[in-house]
Amino acid sequence: PYDIAVAEGHKDAELLKALATPEALRAAVTSGDKDSVEALLAAGMDPNSSTEGGSNLLNDAVKAGNADVVAALIAAGANVNSVDEDGDTALCKAADLGSKEMVALLLDNGADVNGRDRSGRTALHRAAKTPSLDVVSMLCERGADTKAKDNEGATPLHAGAAAGSVP
Repeated sequence: PYDIAVAEGHKDAELLKALATPEALRAAVTSGDKDSVEALLAAGMDPNSSTEGGSNLLNDAVKAGNADVVAALIAAGANVNSVDEDGDTALCKAADLGSKEMVALLLDNGADVNGRDRSGRTALHRAAKTPSLDVVSMLCERGADTKAKDNEGATPLHAGAAAGSVP
């Protein structure tokens, strides 16, 4: 119902509020529909909501690769350091993608450069496994701990070497 109302140009706040559901917001986030995300957030939806399984909207937006939706969620108060069902932060997911734009957006909005996933890996551990030297450099410039050890004792250098990213 919400999608139909938006498609037909209905901007009535009460109507949008009545049609706003967590499922509609999640669908708008994962499809990259920034306008619908903003309308649903304006109608009172929580930018920090998560599914029963523990997935959160910000991480879903990062996984979808849509920086505009990530920015909209952050502007509405999404917690940039929240973790999802896998124990991942949005910054770790952005590092996995090798997305310099997404990493910068998250760091500029307070993401913990040394935040860790469930395995103790930082965004730098994860970026080191990708071919994106720009992301690795940015994380280092922003204070990433190059000597951080994960739960197995591996540093980002170890992670990069194991992935074949370090000559």
